[in-house]
Amino acid sequence: MSPAAQAPPTAAEKVASFFSRLSPVPAFPDYTGPHKVGTVDIEVPVSELESPSPTPYTATEIHTVQCRVFYPAVPESNGKRINWLPSPQRQHVSAYTQFIGIRPMVADMISFLPRHLHYTTIPVHKNAEILEPDTPNRRWPTMIFSHGLGGNRNTYSHLAGSLASHGIVVICPEHRDGSAVASFVRIPGKQDQYFLRNTRRVVPYVRLDHDARPEIYEAREDQLRIRLWELGLIHVVALNLDLGMAMSNLNKSTPSLTPFKNKLHVHDPGCILFGGHSFGSASIVQFLKTTYYAESSALAHVAKPLFTPRRDSALCRQVTEKNVTMLLDMWCFPLLAPGSSALFDLPLPAYANKPAAPGGTVILAVESDAFYK
Repeated sequence: MSPAAQAPPTAAEKVASFFSRLSPVPAFPDYTGPHKVGTVDIEVPVSELESPSPTPYTATEIHTVQCRVFYPAVPESNGKRINWLPSPQRQHVSAYTQFIGIRPMVADMISFLPRHLHYTTIPVHKNAEILEPDTPNRRWPTMIFSHGLGGNRNTYSHLAGSLASHGIVVICPEHRDGSAVASFVRIPGKQDQYFLRNTRRVVPYVRLDHDARPEIYEAREDQLRIRLWELGLIHVVALNLDLGMAMSNLNKSTPSLTPFKNKLHVHDPGCILFGGHSFGSASIVQFLKTTYYAESSALAHVAKPLFTPRRDSALCRQVTEKNVTMLLDMWCFPLLAPGSSALFDLPLPAYANKPAAPGGTVILAVESDAFYK
């Protein structure tokens, strides 16, 4: 058949093409590092965490923060692998379908999706025992990684798991700002109900134009306010994990979190690694800048700041010129918002006007050819 005579792709073929970039095979290949990889799913009520900044006005209905943690596991680990597609799977399939602009076509979808998505697994071991660190300080290097548009806490599992197999604990939050493909917020106080109905609130994906219009910039900045607030809370979760502080994990499939006690390198200033992809990279840039320059005179005139952590917070002590930062396919549009022009003019902490600032030696920025163009 000539190209001109070929039939247009079906809905299932369009979905297959999209997912081939994220989940190309029914089971992801094993990681390349020397360690097995474990994972736990965490969702903690915001009320139990001391936020370094006020809650954004757009986040009053977000009662929890959620993340998946990837970490080096003991060699004997042989626990169950997890599915790449989070639960509830049917709703996530529907969300992905809408994200790529396809209306549900039941017959076409059923013929493809159950085989390739519902059973696609990640080569990690659920709730595996964390490996004792073999580093000089007896703690694992720790990274916080922010997802891009249409992502979730599982989307970058191959990157996060690969890093974990080489000895880095990676914490992947799921943002509830409308940029995740879909997110399901467990409602604290309703998790002991026998029936699941009305125990979770759905945060759907919010489709926004990419035009440089004032209302679009404002909408993206509202999303960033939630994202940076969540990243601040995830930093608190990381500290609590290492300190062994009790937290109510609403994900009942995860056992005690106490094995992480004294295992994470998260307390020394500048020790935490930060990373992100696309909108996640932009979020990390704004997170580092707003924290490093908190209460700076350069930002004093900003009418609607994105994030205002307290100078005496553990987060402000953590973010220095030395934090290693990984920016993948950074989406710069949100950085150009007129309301953030003062922030845009400030350098990343690594390039601050200080003798000890290491510059680009602590920053890895990668732009794929297709994304750059």
